[in-house]
Amino acid sequence: MDQSLIDYCASQPGMLVVPIEVLSDTGLDAHAASAYRDRGWLTEIECERIDAMIAAYCKRAGQLGQASRQWFHSRVQHLCLVTNGVRTRPYFQPFHASSWLLYRDDIDEATSSLELSIFLLFQAERQYLQQQVGASLLTNLPYLLILNDDQCSDFIEGCRRSTRPDAAGYRALADAMPWIRELHHESFRPPVASRSDHRRLANGLIVTAGQQARLDGLHREWMASIEAVVAAHRASPTAPTPLAGRSLLDWLETESPHLVLTGEQGEVIWSGPGSAREALTGMVPQCSPEAEASILADLEVIDRKSRAFLESLTAPDTLARPADWMTEGGLSYIHGETLRIAYPLTGDPDRLRHASPPYERLMLAARTVHEWGHQAAESGWVRVDPQRLDERRSHEEALVSLLDGIVDGLPSAMRPALVAALGRPKSPADTPGRMLLRGLLLRIDDYKANLLARHYLRDEEMDTYVRNNVGSRLLDYAPEHALTHLMRAVYEYQYLELSSIRDPRAWFMDSTWFEALFIAPRIVDEADFDRLAGRIGRICACYSIDADRIALPDRER
Repeated sequence: MDQSLIDYCASQPGMLVVPIEVLSDTGLDAHAASAYRDRGWLTEIECERIDAMIAAYCKRAGQLGQASRQWFHSRVQHLCLVTNGVRTRPYFQPFHASSWLLYRDDIDEATSSLELSIFLLFQAERQYLQQQVGASLLTNLPYLLILNDDQCSDFIEGCRRSTRPDAAGYRALADAMPWIRELHHESFRPPVASRSDHRRLANGLIVTAGQQARLDGLHREWMASIEAVVAAHRASPTAPTPLAGRSLLDWLETESPHLVLTGEQGEVIWSGPGSAREALTGMVPQCSPEAEASILADLEVIDRKSRAFLESLTAPDTLARPADWMTEGGLSYIHGETLRIAYPLTGDPDRLRHASPPYERLMLAARTVHEWGHQAAESGWVRVDPQRLDERRSHEEALVSLLDGIVDGLPSAMRPALVAALGRPKSPADTPGRMLLRGLLLRIDDYKANLLARHYLRDEEMDTYVRNNVGSRLLDYAPEHALTHLMRAVYEYQYLELSSIRDPRAWFMDSTWFEALFIAPRIVDEADFDRLAGRIGRICACYSIDADRIALPDRER
């Protein structure tokens, strides 16, 4: 674990990260554990807890994923430990689609237990898959039926000792465990005989009307604990002062940053000195001191990155207008009318109350330059060198051949549905491989933008972008779209080569469910993955930045 990664993992107030690359299905890498202990970030007992809980989680998740489609296979994610309670945004993903968000107290024996910490990993994964917190508990309840008596007792004790902000919900769960353990499940605890009053739930539980009423009561207590956490988080900032917003307005007027601020409907509420709209001047007095400082820091990042990009252009006036397909939304975006980066002041309901959550400002820097990178690509300044056009076409044809071979080798039971999901061919020569190549080339602009962006970003900023954009895409694709899903996964794997992540292949295989989604069902094997990744990588390597148009800056580290 090198020094830059160590620094990255403890760089954000209120959070300590144990990243994917130092975790495996047996827990925490020994060298990483030593680094965390030496710096006083984790105790030896906490490192042992991480080992035990992740090893047990991976084993049980693997078994459950094999047993039922209602359960997910095991994978490793960033373990993100909140250290300042309700002040950090609850139930969010610091790294999209690849974060276990727990509290530091969840790995402390005095305030948790091994079995509770294992369950919390299942909860974090379920909350991502369902994209909601409220339903996760009831969906995961069948898991509690597979515990033996000692594991169940340890789980109950952990719930009772918990000091998590939502501990009330887990105490309610502990109180309910005696009757939960009596519930039937279609696979884990099937009833000896079916009864007329039995009802099967979506999670596989089989309940009577009385048991359903108890489940409804538990769900209400669970929701009340979640709502209390959200309310406590919202109440945690310092109250606005009589001078709230004044520093922000003064900075905008004196520094004239290269950006625009937008309001609720995307309307511009500031675009330069003297342009402040009533919507802005009426809004900023609501800022808490920490939110105002955070917004200022965000705007400084946007201004600095924008100026660095624009100053590197030899002819900035010839920069293309935003393409029609570019959307105006997200952390920051190109504002089509002003051709400046827009910062939505009201896009996040916490914006005026809280400091930005951990790692978001690093992502904001990356997003800002990524947007400018799209403009450079749209202008034709990130392109295939004319001398390499034949080489690129050769790689594309080789990729088509490789893909057609993969499709031909699909199991016969799945091949018709997967091919049909690609759509109707445009001509007899339009093979599945050629259709998949077209889909790849529609996404290549993102790679071009990232290729440029990395020259304007520090490692921690580029890595944050990659950690947010290389992850599971399970929620984006139905099973019949597995071939399109495959292509996107292997294409986005290329982003890892732009980062400082040391072992991209291991990182990718450990954290994205690639094996479960594509290798286990025999869509591809590992050799196919390597060939696909290598060929797509060669296509990406044909792109370069036009030095006559862009004088790249010395890269910050």
